Amino acid sequence: MQAHNESNELKRQRCIAVAETIRHQIGMQTLMACGAREYRCGWSSEDYPHLTMRVGDGKRGLWVRVTLMPSDTYTVELFKMMRVQHVLKQIEEFEDVYCDMLSNIIYRMVNK
Repeated sequence: MQAHNESNELKRQRCIAVAETIRHQIGMQTLMACGAREYRCGWSSEDYPHLTMRVGDGKRGLWVRVTLMPSDTYTVELFKMMRVQHVLKQIEEFEDVYCDMLSNIIYRMVNK
């Protein structure tokens, strides 16, 4: 049981480190311009780390997820919260995004 808990702790620490790196790569100016808040780190169904954040003015219920892929690129997804079903519906997705492209892509997704 001890080894399992240590494994979970290492995975959690890696997730936090990846999320902090993604936030840094996006940049504070873009995060503020997009109204980013409610940051969450997690793991995709394929076991890739990601950062999810709420964006926009809050009226549209938009969320962005940035997932680190094994190719050392990112997949960036824009979701809208469907109020009645309380589920996220994917609106847009960009694959094979390099770190220097994150800021521009996220800004354009959110501010259409």
